[in-house]
Amino acid sequence: MKASFKKVLLVSKTTRIERFLKRGLQFTPMIAKYNKDDWQEGNTVHHRVVECVHNNMGKMGVEAEVIKESELQQSDVEGKDLVIVIGGDSTYLRTAGFIESSDIPLLGVNSDPSRRTGALLNAEIDQQSMEMQVPRMIEDLLGHQYSYFHRTRALFELDDPMRGTQIRKLCLNEIFAAEKDVSCTSMYKLVIDNKDMGKFKSSGIIISTGTGSSGWLYSARQITPHDVSIVQQMMGIENQSEMINENLSALISSQNIFPHDSDQLYYFVREGYVCDVKQYSWRAEGFCNKVKVICETIDGSLQIDGYYKHDIGIGDTFTVSSSPQYSLKCLNFGSPVISPSRTTYMHAPSNEAKCKQQQ
Repeated sequence: MKASFKKVLLVSKTTRIERFLKRGLQFTPMIAKYNKDDWQEGNTVHHRVVECVHNNMGKMGVEAEVIKESELQQSDVEGKDLVIVIGGDSTYLRTAGFIESSDIPLLGVNSDPSRRTGALLNAEIDQQSMEMQVPRMIEDLLGHQYSYFHRTRALFELDDPMRGTQIRKLCLNEIFAAEKDVSCTSMYKLVIDNKDMGKFKSSGIIISTGTGSSGWLYSARQITPHDVSIVQQMMGIENQSEMINENLSALISSQNIFPHDSDQLYYFVREGYVCDVKQYSWRAEGFCNKVKVICETIDGSLQIDGYYKHDIGIGDTFTVSSSPQYSLKCLNFGSPVISPSRTTYMHAPSNEAKCKQQQ
């Protein structure tokens, strides 16, 4: 069987216990009692899956290299036909940040679905049936039983003449900027699509892509059943249904989510200080193509996709632009199941594996 992917990079997540020990922390009696065994088991499960994928690729004639996410560099990705993330969403986001070319596809594999959801991942491997699932997954790769879809990314740019630095990063989910001290008000000015929106005071600003709109942005903007209940009370509706409130809140909140291949961004002033609702609401959030942020923070920080952090202060200016030309090429198996929140692709276990799981 001729391989369509000759050079594959396998990026392995850093497990919880690996992160814990890397920081030089010690297991207290309390942590050892409630966390240690589960962390060790999760570590074992993950590395078994990584080893299984690596070994089976070698047997099927695919040149595969394994690298830890913490050691990943831009040069590791260059020249590869396919990059496979084995782990969870955080590893997927970090790895995507190193893939600038829209020609290198990325596949996300959830190595432990019992412990993580993996909203961005396109396949999952169950430990109990991985000896059957992994070979079939590789066979599908070699047999071209897959398709591609694209996630639009944002381009973050910051020029810092004082420090002599220039930062340019691709963002798949969201960018967040605020004071490091969460009890301090974050102050900044916004220019949206070349229109000056003025100055804001809030707990920070979120700038999200379509992919990220079902994550942090969704949580920040979601309507709760309690919110729906309060509105009904104000309308004089006393006999309320809990189920209706839950369904209404979910329906309204789902409108916050937009397609992963959208060419637009969404900016949201989080927990803003409002002195004039009429002058504030229309400026504080909305769709756009480019956001310019002029910082007035004293000791601030910005975060890109949860893994990249950079200090910011008064006078620092950065832009975030929708960049469909840098879309991330993603690989999935079978037919996509499309929902308003995201496109989820599951590589289902075989009937034999399902029977084994039910035993």
